[in-house]
Amino acid sequence: MFHRRGEEALRRCLLYLRFLRLFAVELHIAYDLLLPLAVSDGARAGDADAVEQVLLYYEGYINKLCTRTVYDESGCPHACLDEYMKSRLE
Repeated sequence: MFHRRGEEALRRCLLYLRFLRLFAVELHIAYDLLLPLAVSDGARAGDADAVEQVLLYYEGYINKLCTRTVYDESGCPHACLDEYMKSRLE
């Protein structure tokens, strides 16, 4: 279903989510900003809808990880989203 790296990335995100949930009170994070535990458990079990919710939740983080700096002919840097890497992470 997932690529091996995608599974590992999802597993790391879900572990991080559990960490945040445990310390949400100490970090003063509202519970409604966190991904529900049932969704993360469903994604880990392979539920396609839950996986889609996890991907939407982490879309900004995934985009940040996949942003590369490319240089044009004159040497000016430009930020560019690496679509191949993003598809591999998803």
